[in-house]
Amino acid sequence: MKWLTDDEFFGTEVGTGVNSVQDGTLSMTSAIAQNSLSSFATTPDFLAKMQETFGNSFDVEKAVKLASAWAQGDFSEFPEIEIRSEAEINGALGAFAGTTGKIYLSR
Repeated sequence: MKWLTDDEFFGTEVGTGVNSVQDGTLSMTSAIAQNSLSSFATTPDFLAKMQETFGNSFDVEKAVKLASAWAQGDFSEFPEIEIRSEAEINGALGAFAGTTGKIYLSR
């Protein structure tokens, strides 16, 4: 049995690198999230759950449009997601930046 080095395990020896592993994980995670959002968008209590989560500070019309798009598998309005180090997002596990319109997740 041979123990793999970090470079072998993460694929840097074959030119894929850690970023490709992160990209693959992000793609898989995005697919899972999109599937969950599609299911959520078609629940009868979608608006009630949105109100429970956001109170009265969300735009019902926009929420209905998003639900319709998500139900059809359209996530074009969904923010871009980037993976960053915890230090880059002040020790948080995740963050959203309104200035960039991106979701940031820590490694």
